[in-house]
Amino acid sequence: MNNENLLFGKFEIIETLKKDGQSSVYLANHIYLNKKIILKTLNTRNLKEPTILHRFKREAKILAKLDHPNIIKVLDFGTHEDFFYLSFEYFESQSLREYIKTKKPNSDEFFKIVSQILLGLDYAHKQKIIHRDLKPENILIDKNLFVKIADFGLALSEDENQVTQQESIVGTPGYMSPEQIRGETLDTRTDIFSFGIIAYELVTGKNPFIGKDVAATINNILVLDKNELTQSLTHIPENLSNVILKCLEKQRANRFQNVSEIISALNIEKPLETYSEERTKKILFTNKAKIVFALILAILILSVSYFHIKNSFKSQSEFPKTESEAANLKNQEMPSQKEIISETEKSIPEKKVENIQKNLETNQTTTQNLKGSLIITCYPWADIYINNQKYETTPLDNPITLEPGNYTIKLVHPNFPPVEKKVEINSNEVITLDVNFYKTYSFINFQIIPWGEVKINGKRIGISPFERPLIVSPGKQFIEIYNPNFGNFIDTILVQKGETLIYKLNFNAITNWHNN
Repeated sequence: MNNENLLFGKFEIIETLKKDGQSSVYLANHIYLNKKIILKTLNTRNLKEPTILHRFKREAKILAKLDHPNIIKVLDFGTHEDFFYLSFEYFESQSLREYIKTKKPNSDEFFKIVSQILLGLDYAHKQKIIHRDLKPENILIDKNLFVKIADFGLALSEDENQVTQQESIVGTPGYMSPEQIRGETLDTRTDIFSFGIIAYELVTGKNPFIGKDVAATINNILVLDKNELTQSLTHIPENLSNVILKCLEKQRANRFQNVSEIISALNIEKPLETYSEERTKKILFTNKAKIVFALILAILILSVSYFHIKNSFKSQSEFPKTESEAANLKNQEMPSQKEIISETEKSIPEKKVENIQKNLETNQTTTQNLKGSLIITCYPWADIYINNQKYETTPLDNPITLEPGNYTIKLVHPNFPPVEKKVEINSNEVITLDVNFYKTYSFINFQIIPWGEVKINGKRIGISPFERPLIVSPGKQFIEIYNPNFGNFIDTILVQKGETLIYKLNFNAITNWHNN
């Protein structure tokens, strides 16, 4: 064994798969387990972004809880000097993204793939784990179509507090749920939306929400009409189409509420080869249960028969013997249907309820005639404040009814500066307010080689690469980009409203250029 390739005293490096300034991924041999593993390491010295270490540790803790054949298993994790490391089982495979690029699965292949994704996801959810970044790149598949869910780096326990709003808005834009984009508190239904996109992509070969840029993609997730999704699913069975579309409902209350419901809707069962031991125990238990149940049923039948015969003899002795007894018995009959209806009307005064409802509707109509209406449409979405009071969140089902007067309307989205408008409401007048955050503000897409710490107008933004373009107000921007190996780079740029500007900087060449 070559000691130069021995890392942390127990990992023999076979191949470097990925490496940057602070993290690395290796194919290695775990000398104590005597097996190939995937090793992820993080150099915590001078760590520029503390959340990276947080994600490493969280992934280790979460995966340590999960033991399922359709989820990549963590084998070992710990620290060594300035390094934090994670080792995973080695699964010889490709990503589902690579698979989709090369072929389109037939019906049997589709169900084999999605059933394993669902079973792994169902297990994770029952352990109260939300993946938050479910996408083809994070699903591994081998040549026999055996599937494992990987990369729980953004996963979140339902019991874990979301420390900041910014921390909760993570994921890959093309596979994020509407509530994930809006930065809301998440539950397992966000993974169901992401699964719906993957299933759609498997049967059509494309993600239905991908647009020309990140802004367009996010907008599609939030507003794309359901009918447009349906058009590409006409070639598959209606039942399957309905399942996929239900996963992609924008309101999570309208989606499947848990993965078990999807499994049931698709009639998916656990594969025998995957759960042979569990299945065997279940069959043995079921057979024993059937025998016990049969014995109990036989005893119950005999008991019921005995009491029935006994009561028959008893009832015969209680028959009326004379006409007068028969007449008395007749007088004790059940009340008529008319009498029952009469009693029901006493307890449920329908006419009174109808009159109250009519009066309410009349009063509402009279009141509304003195008011005006405000229609607000906003993309991607916004919390509505009227005179600094929180009113509702778009999209709205109905216009807002307001007394005549002047109002300040503020639209607030966590990823954008707020938009404020003044409106005057008159009686019986309808005012329309249409705001598109993407056209109101500007975007800068930084492409920095190898990486840089970015400040805009003196405010620290973070370290590149960024998951999405940065949002700024239109106008002149003072840019500072720092890399400890190259120093500080300063520039001034001008961005127009609604423009996405690509800003490229190659520290190695110490040149930069702009490209609209």
